[in-house]
Amino acid sequence: ILSINGIITNIVKYAAQRRRPYSFYSKKNDDDSYKSFFSGHTSTSFAIGTSTAKMLAKYSDTNERIVWLSALGLASATGYLRIAADKHYFSDVFAGAIVGTIVGNTMFHKLTKRYQKKSVHKKYSSKFYFSFHRVGVSIPL
Repeated sequence: ILSINGIITNIVKYAAQRRRPYSFYSKKNDDDSYKSFFSGHTSTSFAIGTSTAKMLAKYSDTNERIVWLSALGLASATGYLRIAADKHYFSDVFAGAIVGTIVGNTMFHKLTKRYQKKSVHKKYSSKFYFSFHRVGVSIPL
């Protein structure tokens, strides 16, 4: 998910060459000053948030509303902080949120389809165990 999101983000950043907000008012004018569109931090946080929320909603007993509000709340906070840091415009963050959500959703469904066909999921799943004297995790390799 992160690789696909990173490739899309960097292709668009190098093609768009949009100037960052801070570079209009400061004398700093380096290569990074022209990589504003779209926000990579925001797209990454939305891709991770969307895929994680879908996974937790599908495979755990956790309340879906809490899962989605937490995941998208943290992703939205990331976007806001990028604007507050004068690194991006609202449109950069908004586009990053859309792209990240699409990538996270698409890759979740592709990977779910791929691994549901294989019967190794139950056979090789991790186990968490604990007793009075110890706690452990069993991870099959």
